[in-house]
Amino acid sequence: MVTEERQICGESHEVDDDGIIIASETASTDRMQFYNLRGPQTVDPEGGVLDGIHGSVQIDLEGSANLPLSWPTPDIDYSGTLTIDRVEGNVLFQGAISGFPAFELYFVANDNIPVILARNEPINPIELVGKENRLVRVSSRILL
Repeated sequence: MVTEERQICGESHEVDDDGIIIASETASTDRMQFYNLRGPQTVDPEGGVLDGIHGSVQIDLEGSANLPLSWPTPDIDYSGTLTIDRVEGNVLFQGAISGFPAFELYFVANDNIPVILARNEPINPIELVGKENRLVRVSSRILL
């Protein structure tokens, strides 16, 4: 049973020419969500049903946020599906992220230690233009 979901944006900093922080702010998570919790089967966009990992659950996620200290700025986007393999104790994420800035993806279950699923270095600020296009497919062992 999912009892809580949490999306987090890290704090952004504006610095002066000497590297001194002159402003800090955290982006809103209002446009981030989990949805479509389901078992191991999912609908194929081209018709029919796709079987997933036996004994797993899947949940879709998507989100957008922008840098809070500058306006207007393009959205930083992500979308994908999280699969929790309850039999083998694995979690998998398959989706896409914006190529800028750096992205981190964590997973935690039952108050255990968070597992780092991915850390992606930034590519180029121009990657913010348009929808997310950097494909990500990661997995890790977890404690349930």
